[in-house]
Amino acid sequence: MSDDTVLYHEEGLVGVITLNRPSVLNAFDHAMVTALAACLDRARASGLRALVITGSGRAFSSGHDLAEPALTGETPVHSVHTYLWEIQSLTTKIIDYPGIVIAAINGGAVGMAAELTVTADLRLASDQAYLLYPEVRLAAGAR
Repeated sequence: MSDDTVLYHEEGLVGVITLNRPSVLNAFDHAMVTALAACLDRARASGLRALVITGSGRAFSSGHDLAEPALTGETPVHSVHTYLWEIQSLTTKIIDYPGIVIAAINGGAVGMAAELTVTADLRLASDQAYLLYPEVRLAAGAR
């Protein structure tokens, strides 16, 4: 299974999922969230023992793509609610995966991407890897 935003392949009993939007540091848009969910479902259906999730280029993922417009026809509140539910579904799929899930962190993992890495069973980090939760700084400044 392969599309423009997420690459997927299997090698024996191991699946590899690569976030593939390197021009925007693998920022998640709606299409990428949907594609990642489909890859997680396919890996589970294949009975793979291990699953590796990584990013192409110099980042694991910069998190949510702030340039992406809200879904058409939705109010801002409904759009955010829908998107957060989809992200929660991804983390649940990773947590509930019956095999080992490995996050291969090759660079920055920001916001929701950092959340996805910590839901994995194992995290392998390169020398350039870091996790960043910008929402913490925003919340602290909002007092």
